[in-house]
Amino acid sequence: AHQNDPNYQPEAVEDIQTDPEAVKKALAESGSSHPPRWTPDDSNSDARKAAIQRNLAEQKQGDPTVRKYLSEPPLAYRQAATTAPQNELGEDEYKKERRLKAQAEGKKGGWFDWLGL
Repeated sequence: AHQNDPNYQPEAVEDIQTDPEAVKKALAESGSSHPPRWTPDDSNSDARKAAIQRNLAEQKQGDPTVRKYLSEPPLAYRQAATTAPQNELGEDEYKKERRLKAQAEGKKGGWFDWLGL
């Protein structure tokens, strides 16, 4: 859609190195005429795994023992009341919805109800 638009700036980041100087430098460092190949060991390093785990832990929300932001309720508010039922699943939501809908509709107003039969 923007192929003829000279002012278009794509939002996608190009992952291919297009700078000729950087390509020459990378080839010189690798000691080969081909660009360095990716190997599975590049992604399996312990430092990389630790960094990924650390990032995931930082992104994790809803930890019941830690208050990450001030907008979260204090930890004392997160404790269940002593009178609250424990380890009970309660009523199935689908069945509860059907029951409440039937109660709300009540008795249907058909012809027989109007005629008093």
